[in-house]
Formats: sequence, C-alpha cells, structure tokens
Amino acid sequence: MTGTGDTVVRQVAIDLTNRPSDTRHVQRPWGGHLPSLERPAETATLLKNFLSASP
Repeated sequence: MTGTGDTVVRQVAIDLTNRPSDTRHVQRPWGGHLPSLERPAETATLLKNFLSASP
C-alpha cells in the first residue's frame, strides 16, 4: 500500500505485486511514504480485509 503523495516507493510497491501471486497494490489519497504510521487504524482494516479474503 502506498499513498498517492508517495513518489519515493510507489513504483517499488507496484513492482513487488508482480512477484507473489496473491498480492495487490492499494493507493490511498491520504497516504504518503509510511501510511501505516500516518493512519494505523485504516491500514490495519485494509490488512484485515485482505487477509480474511485470502484462501
């Protein structure tokens, strides 16, 4: 996950989703370089939703 304001690691995050088959990239307009520190509750919700949808 990256924020739309993140110009540093966004491409790295996108490239990483091409490696494991069960990944996805999510962008949030409120996010910058460290969305998990900027909005930990929203990040946790995104992770919980992703993990609960995984087989």
